[in-house]
Amino acid sequence: VIDEVDGWRDEDIFFKKSLIEERKDEKENKKNKKRLEVIKKAEKPSQALINLIFFDINEHIEQFFDTSKAILSLQEYKSKESKEAIKAWMDHALAVNQILKYFLVKENKTKGNPLDSEISNALKNILFEGKIIFDGKEIDVDWFRWYDALRNYLTKKPQDDAKENKLKLNFRNSTLAGGWDINKEPDNHCVILQDQNDKQYLGVIAKKEKQRGYNKIFEKTPENPLYKIDSGEVWQKMEYKQIAAPTGIGGFVRKCFKTAQQYGWKCPDNCLNSEGKIIIKNDEAKENLEAIIDCYKDFFIKYEKDGFSYKKFSFNFKKSSEYEELNNFFSDVERQGYKLDFTTINKAIIDQWVEDGTIYLFEIKNQDANDGKKEGHKNNLHTIYWKALFENNEDKPKLNGGAELFYRKALPKSKQEKIKDNHGKEIIKNFRFSKEKFLFHCPIKMNYKAKSYSDPKYALPEINNQINEALTTFGDIHFLGIDRGEKHLAYYSLVDKNGEMIDQGTLNLPFIDQEGKPRSIKKPKYFYNKKKDKWESEEINCWDYNDLLDAMASNRDMARKNWQTIGTIKELKEGYISQVVRKIADIVVEHGAFIVLEDLNTGFKRGRQKIEKSVYQKFELALAKKLNFLVDKSAKSGEIGSVTRALQLTPPVNNYGDIEKRKQVGIMLYTRANYTSQTDPETGWRKIIYLKKGNEEAIKEQILQNFTDIWFDGLDYYFEYPNKNKSDKPWKLYSGKGGKSLDRFRRSRGKDKNEWTIEPVNVVNILKQVFVNFDEKRSLRSQIIEGKALARTKEKTDFTAWEALRFAIDLIQQIRNTGNNEKDADFLHSPVRDTNGNHFDSRSVSHDRPTSGDANGAYNIARKGLMMNEHIRTWAKKGKPKYDKNTNDLNLFISEEEWDLYLADKKAWQEKLLMFSSRKAMDEEKKKHI
Repeated sequence: VIDEVDGWRDEDIFFKKSLIEERKDEKENKKNKKRLEVIKKAEKPSQALINLIFFDINEHIEQFFDTSKAILSLQEYKSKESKEAIKAWMDHALAVNQILKYFLVKENKTKGNPLDSEISNALKNILFEGKIIFDGKEIDVDWFRWYDALRNYLTKKPQDDAKENKLKLNFRNSTLAGGWDINKEPDNHCVILQDQNDKQYLGVIAKKEKQRGYNKIFEKTPENPLYKIDSGEVWQKMEYKQIAAPTGIGGFVRKCFKTAQQYGWKCPDNCLNSEGKIIIKNDEAKENLEAIIDCYKDFFIKYEKDGFSYKKFSFNFKKSSEYEELNNFFSDVERQGYKLDFTTINKAIIDQWVEDGTIYLFEIKNQDANDGKKEGHKNNLHTIYWKALFENNEDKPKLNGGAELFYRKALPKSKQEKIKDNHGKEIIKNFRFSKEKFLFHCPIKMNYKAKSYSDPKYALPEINNQINEALTTFGDIHFLGIDRGEKHLAYYSLVDKNGEMIDQGTLNLPFIDQEGKPRSIKKPKYFYNKKKDKWESEEINCWDYNDLLDAMASNRDMARKNWQTIGTIKELKEGYISQVVRKIADIVVEHGAFIVLEDLNTGFKRGRQKIEKSVYQKFELALAKKLNFLVDKSAKSGEIGSVTRALQLTPPVNNYGDIEKRKQVGIMLYTRANYTSQTDPETGWRKIIYLKKGNEEAIKEQILQNFTDIWFDGLDYYFEYPNKNKSDKPWKLYSGKGGKSLDRFRRSRGKDKNEWTIEPVNVVNILKQVFVNFDEKRSLRSQIIEGKALARTKEKTDFTAWEALRFAIDLIQQIRNTGNNEKDADFLHSPVRDTNGNHFDSRSVSHDRPTSGDANGAYNIARKGLMMNEHIRTWAKKGKPKYDKNTNDLNLFISEEEWDLYLADKKAWQEKLLMFSSRKAMDEEKKKHI
């Protein structure tokens, strides 16, 4: 087919101009001259094409062999320059393979003549099935995997080796630190000690099989010198005790039945079943519940194990008559059957054991214990949680078993990278990896006395119900809308119960110094210079997380394409998420607010968001987890917000699946973000007319169908169409005000397909030219119907007259715009006039109105949250009816029809709340329109 093309040697007919044109670069110019010769010598296009392909293959082969010696002699092969040279070298080899791969056609994809098996087999042999001799061994070729392996090796971060070499320690004991109970210390070989300054230490018993009783050195006996206190220094040893009941409390009591009798416990006959065993099932205990619970209470007062009296648990049970069933009592026992105390020990004996290798001793600390902390420093939450374990407080967290110890080697000095900090001082990058570390991971259980659920989904209805009862009756309720921004990482807007804005702001999280003033972080950022065809670095000032993440993303892109070590962005994103979650939590607590979020599960697609969907989901999960156990670092123990009285504003959450596809998760509400950033906050107008491109007749038909009239009022053009929620007040879309065009901007592609320019567009000028032949004192729509022809415009010479009019109407409805200066960055300029005859303009509004498109999105998301709350209130007033046996009738979905009605006429919306809040009622309404 290609051989039938006439004039195929002419420029841009068959071969791209860039293949043969003159180049400034001497090497590239020589190549193009050779290509031109190939084309001239060829008798037909197919011959020229195949010869050009082989020319490229030979060029890559020559370049590969010409640079091989220099590459193989590199000593410092991980330097930036060396990596770039190696990449260029390997790219030549890869290019040859990729070009040859084009010729490897699958037989089932061919038509006509069969494949040449000799060529196919030769290509397979070269690319996939060949053999080479390496170090005297025959190995299969795998060019593409070798390329990847070399790239991955050269781009590996120095600390990756340290991470991979993190070793789990068990000190020759498979159950090391498996539990803390004093009875299990000989098995688990671990104890926690504390000095006189409240510093804590992990003691690990060294395994010595040949030494009898080596694992019982912490046993509390009269002969043990550890517990003989003299005038020397003393420490304390933790004594941990809990009721170990893997088969349940009832099973535990049955197991210890005979032993308990030795301590004076007796179980009355009316508490035994037909087999003579104490009753443990709810249904069996119903008729004699009070007596059975009394029997169990007596057991826990009298029972002892290994010298530990269970009275020391200090049980504080309810009256037996107050328990509804036996399992409720068992749960009470489990919650109270935990005790953690300290006993005094002789420090000299600990020193002796460390010296002779009887135990290993590690100080338990984190960064909060480091010297040089500033005045007013707040400990991190892990420190607060850990300290709370040992406080004498009824609601303290619980220390769990299953701890782990790890060892991480220090990064060799040769791999430690030196950088300069913000003050120009030389420091070690990723300093923590420059020192060897022993790591202690220890699980704890927060709020362990609270009701437990086998799965978070079972807690959801209960928590939602409690939240709704508290907040829907709360007089000063607020709604915090969060919008994934286009110009911001995220934006928030706080509105009150009347929908009035109280506060708004970016969640880019600006950086501040010790005095609370804005500060910047200097960061090199790579830009691709197209003219020079290379990446160039420029040091920029990052004033917030948006700047910093943008710089790091650009640097990672450069590194990925140039075989440089790719900087880690995961930790930065996690750090940002952690801080933004804390800020949101603070706002919620201060104002008593529902959090209203964009529902990512509705299928509504949004483009150009700064935070991609996966990161936003991590943010949602982190927020739900934080609000499940919300602690105020400054709250003292026992105060609301402290570890012992943390706020629970969401149900337990383990993973994203626990909150996915939910409309409510505690105080977190999910709503569709449709049109929220492009709804006029003043009039409630949003774009509902979408005119498609097409031929002139099709465009004309659309315009006449959608608009009831088109006028020029002496100063401005306007397009009128019905307002379905206010029949007496049709919508009027104006071209501007006082003869001046609305501020509108459009992007257009430059000469380079990847270059875009933003230019202002004057809507009035377009309309003047389109309607130049019309009588502006009469209805323009009437004149169109009468057959008056539109005129083409000078600006849009490639547009037909009707396409120019369609384009102008589209621009008028473009409420959200971004110009080419800071003032015009993401502003709203409505085409509809308010009751005062003004167009909403976010560039000149008071603090209680959205100041940008992102702010408007957050504001309207918050207002949708207000509507959802009214759904909840209405449903609750109806007695919380059910939709079916298993689900509530509560409807939290905000449809476009309801949203438009709320914006147009709040009184009419309130009158329909009984329908909007009910799933059954909405189903019935839908059936009417089928």
